[in-house]
Amino acid sequence: MDHMQWYSVYGNHDYEAPDWRCGCLSDPKQCHQVQKHGARHRNTSWYMPSTYYHARPLPGVNIEVVALDMNAADASKSCPWLVQSEGCSPAQCLRTLAEREVASARMLRERVAANRGGNLLVVSHYPTDFLLGRRPGGIDTIGLLRSHETRISYFGGHRHATAAHESGYAGTASIAPNRNWLTGGGGGWACDGQQGFLVGEIMADGRAVNVETVLIDDARCCTDP
Repeated sequence: MDHMQWYSVYGNHDYEAPDWRCGCLSDPKQCHQVQKHGARHRNTSWYMPSTYYHARPLPGVNIEVVALDMNAADASKSCPWLVQSEGCSPAQCLRTLAEREVASARMLRERVAANRGGNLLVVSHYPTDFLLGRRPGGIDTIGLLRSHETRISYFGGHRHATAAHESGYAGTASIAPNRNWLTGGGGGWACDGQQGFLVGEIMADGRAVNVETVLIDDARCCTDP
């Protein structure tokens, strides 16, 4: 896949002790993966200018990528790992992740409004059920994802499974009239559900179509712990 940019987000295991500054200090430039923004491997490049950001991947095509840092949703588990490094206190970690969740929610609100009649690919480490009931900065993120004015395709992970939006798989709370997928993976280590990946097409008008799961037999990609 020559000349590809890989758009990514931080997840709970990225915020572990070796990268403790990322979870303890407000400045995202302290984050290891952010520091790799623009790095190239052969003909592909890494795109992560911050822990949350938006970008237009295809010049002239009406589609935008919006990457959210929603790790505050799992901070009660992530922050203890960081505290073990003695880099910061639990309160400082919780505060940093909460600040990024609020900033992500504000950015999502802005991008949904800016792309009325257009298309968004929204990515976060967490499935949509992690967002239920959360109102960072007073913003209803699930409500934004359910916009009737902007076409949204949402991709979340965290769980070790891959599932289509219509599958009813636990953790994929509906964002109708828009669509969302679970793209977890298990790192080749554990499979809580069937593994695989997603493929799809972006049309000239920016619509994401024919998005579907390609599921792989567990014997090929899972190793029991």
